[in-house]
Amino acid sequence: MSFITAAAHPELFDKNIREVTERAEKEMWEKYNTLEMLYGIKGTDRAYEKFASVTDSPDIVPWDGKVEYLPRYNGYDYTVQPKIHGGGTQYERELFDTKQFSVMDDRAANLARSTARYIDKVAIEPLSLAFSATNGSFMTSEEGVALCGSHGNKTGYPTTLGFTNYGTAALTPANVQAAIIAYNYLRSDIGERIYPEADCIFYPTNLKFRVEEIFGTEKGLDNAEGNLNVLGPRGSANMKRMEIPRLGDSSTTNWFIGNYAEMKKMLLWMWLVKPEYDSTVDFETKSFKTSVYTQFGWLFRGWRWVYGSMVS
Repeated sequence: MSFITAAAHPELFDKNIREVTERAEKEMWEKYNTLEMLYGIKGTDRAYEKFASVTDSPDIVPWDGKVEYLPRYNGYDYTVQPKIHGGGTQYERELFDTKQFSVMDDRAANLARSTARYIDKVAIEPLSLAFSATNGSFMTSEEGVALCGSHGNKTGYPTTLGFTNYGTAALTPANVQAAIIAYNYLRSDIGERIYPEADCIFYPTNLKFRVEEIFGTEKGLDNAEGNLNVLGPRGSANMKRMEIPRLGDSSTTNWFIGNYAEMKKMLLWMWLVKPEYDSTVDFETKSFKTSVYTQFGWLFRGWRWVYGSMVS
């Protein structure tokens, strides 16, 4: 009688592990969805990607008989370098011989959960590090300023107004309104108003119920007058609420507003290699091994998509 063993037919073992890891990874993505929530997701086949920026043109001028060509200036460059990550797990031959398949499946699932959890931790870095000029380990910014900070330009235009995208106020109705107004006053690199519209708010779970009060109450928010809450369902704010549990790991009080469409264009996740799971049988120890290999990075290529509040 012949037996089908993992050593003789590793493709069967590999197929089972792949099914387990794919299922576990999907469950984790549903639980931790920071990546899909925040980023514009792209693929790359390069060791690094560099994004250059160019300013707007200034205003047209009165006609004097011929076309006057308007100047444009180089903006800051942003570079991302995807990095390799990986890990593995081993299964003793005895687990297979004694048909402990549930144990083996659980170990494979744990590897997939480990991968998804780590990627989620990395995905929150633009916000968890928003007030730090380090900007994480994947990207470099020619400007050398925190995502939420006091910014400059390369054009020589004054930066005293419209170049700061952060505050320090706690989450209250009045402070949200003030942040929306401040965000709307941001300017381009040539000092022109660009009128960004704040249509989303990002916050940790610790602020969930306060956010629901602020944006869910129609009238009489924080007072007994019964006046219309302009941030509520019948108001004009119409903010997309984006609770990010992982954000609470770095601060339970910081919160952010921004423009969703602009965020998806300016905050990019670069896959060089999506998570790949492989399995094999070790010849000498007869143990079963499963590994994961992936390569990715993230960057922002501009700062006007977000306004942050660093609450002390």
